Amino acid sequence: RCSQFAQLARLQRELGPEAFPLVPQRFCNRPRGLLSAPTFPMTVTLSPSPAGVGQVRPHSSP
Repeated sequence: RCSQFAQLARLQRELGPEAFPLVPQRFCNRPRGLLSAPTFPMTVTLSPSPAGVGQVRPHSSP
């Protein structure tokens, strides 16, 4: 997935963020990488399963 996102980021640099918007992603292979909170909206993948299985979409609390 990292290599796929790298190719998408390359396309965004070529076409520009207005023509090719891309949601920022973070890849963490250790729990320590999750200590700093990312911004909402976000999707958390719990396992490398296909078709979105094992994904959570948390929402910010008011």
